[in-house]
Amino acid sequence: MQWLLAALPLLFPPADPQVVRRLEAREIVVELHRDEDGFPEGTSTGLLGAPLQRAWEVLTDFDAYSQYYTGIHRSEVRRRSGNQVLVHMVIDFPWPMPDRWVLLDFRLDEAGRRFTWTRLDGTVKRYRGALRLAPWPGNRTVMEFDGLIDPGFPFLPNWLMAYFTAQSLPGIVSGPRDYLDRTARSGM
Repeated sequence: MQWLLAALPLLFPPADPQVVRRLEAREIVVELHRDEDGFPEGTSTGLLGAPLQRAWEVLTDFDAYSQYYTGIHRSEVRRRSGNQVLVHMVIDFPWPMPDRWVLLDFRLDEAGRRFTWTRLDGTVKRYRGALRLAPWPGNRTVMEFDGLIDPGFPFLPNWLMAYFTAQSLPGIVSGPRDYLDRTARSGM
């Protein structure tokens, strides 16, 4: 688990002026890279229009993930114990691929406003990642997601998995961002 926290960028929130301009323009900054086995993984960074505490509450409400992540059919907390949360998810993959399920072990660092997750079981072959939040001027929050998902379809080449990864990374930020925007407008 420590390798995952060490893999996160050293500068958080982003300090590069070009990245800051892109974030302020509501762009989601995406970077693709490869894991130690050459499998595609990526990082997605964007701004959420909500204060840090509200963003944390939404992103740690694991039962509600299907409300803002279109690729998740169902999400259910199976057990909570201190900073550990076991979550069962059913993930939608594009036709003709079947849905997959996964049991994830989330480890929360509430003081640092970050969490990591690893796969414990399921039809998904590998799923691991980390999410970090930090305050941003204007009562907003910057969110950084770093992760890898290998659905375990042996017929999918790495170049196609890289394409799917690149296409899905923006939604990791835009899903909760849009949800937070909708709930703020409706007064929730």
